[in-house]
Amino acid sequence: MTEEQWIERPSEEVREDAGNQISAVMTDSGEFVVGPGVLQAMEDAGDEPRSDEQFIVMAPGHQVSQTFGRDAVYYYYEEDNRTQRLPFR
Repeated sequence: MTEEQWIERPSEEVREDAGNQISAVMTDSGEFVVGPGVLQAMEDAGDEPRSDEQFIVMAPGHQVSQTFGRDAVYYYYEEDNRTQRLPFR
């Protein structure tokens, strides 16, 4: 499978985990569990996961996640409901 084929349609399985939708994404590097917002940010940037999405819960409603991609690190902020991309340079 070429990288362009992966970007068009990755192998994805959506599951429920504690009421949240998560996606198990299969890439050439393995299978990773990533939430839909982070996965969409990766797809928009032409990137793909290199780790599971990992959460830090500081207090209920105040969690942050970190996910490594091939080209960047993605941070999801629950309070803002948005994902930030920090490219590798």
